[in-house]
Amino acid sequence: MFIGGLIQSILGIISGEVGEFKFSMQGIIAIIYLIIFGSIVGFVAYAYALEKLPPSTFSMYVFINLVIAVLLGWIVLNERMDLIVVIATGMILSGVAIVMREKKGDAETSPSKQKKSVDDFGNYIQEIEQSKS
Repeated sequence: MFIGGLIQSILGIISGEVGEFKFSMQGIIAIIYLIIFGSIVGFVAYAYALEKLPPSTFSMYVFINLVIAVLLGWIVLNERMDLIVVIATGMILSGVAIVMREKKGDAETSPSKQKKSVDDFGNYIQEIEQSKS
């Protein structure tokens, strides 16, 4: 991410966008939010999911993120929410539902397995905290 940001900054300077650069409290808050939730929390959740979830379940994050982004854009930024967006979101959620559909006898979705995943997440967070100290 650092290299990507560096390359984008260089391209911005080359293309003359430096004159458009302005500091504002809203911009600084947005950058801090993206650093914390978009990078740190997002990466930890991604790494945990990659390690603990089956591939078919893990791959769904791409589609779920799209739906969350559409909803947040509509709620927070007053972006459009018309019939096409609703239909597209429904199609995405339908696809997720089909892939995530519980199969009979599937041990991965049993309540005991779900409880174990929650416990594993707590252990994972403890390991991260111990490695910091």
